[in-house]
Amino acid sequence: MEKALAKHSADILGLPDYALYSGGGRVIHSLTSTSYNVPSKSIFARLVTKLVGLDALGLGNPPTTALNPDIHLGQCWPFPGDQGNLTISLSRDIIPSNFSIEHVPRSIAIDVKSAPKRIELLSYKNKLYEQQYLASYEYDIDGMHHIQTFPTQVQVNVSRPIRIVQLRVLSNYGQEAYTCLYRFRVHGTAAE
Repeated sequence: MEKALAKHSADILGLPDYALYSGGGRVIHSLTSTSYNVPSKSIFARLVTKLVGLDALGLGNPPTTALNPDIHLGQCWPFPGDQGNLTISLSRDIIPSNFSIEHVPRSIAIDVKSAPKRIELLSYKNKLYEQQYLASYEYDIDGMHHIQTFPTQVQVNVSRPIRIVQLRVLSNYGQEAYTCLYRFRVHGTAAE
């Protein structure tokens, strides 16, 4: 019982997260989708939108939101449509073993249609010129747990660990306007 409590207090998965923002993970904005701007309901905000060309009163959360442990309802990174990319420079070079996707549990979600569905993971080598496929899965919104961990399907060469990963969301559960990514984690072994 004590081991279970210690694991939970350290982190529910008990795995290091090399994408964690507070641990040094950083978003590469040039290779990441834009944030979805939540349309404002106020007449004044809509007027500002038309005059200035942006909705300064209704900006969505930035991509770094998906690298933080706070997954309270609404604490997600929304991007437009049902497809998008989140590209991260990990806190250190690693040999990846797993990655995790987290969404609020269905029981408290307001809109489960915005949850990511089909996902794929890539790594970049040679200063962003060469991509390597790592895995492809489907996040199951009806699964037993709202945190789902997937193993990489391709082994990374130990002599060439990776630093940059890209999560590609290929579809969601039917929300046409946006997709919400609550948390993305990358697990593995730190390179020596």
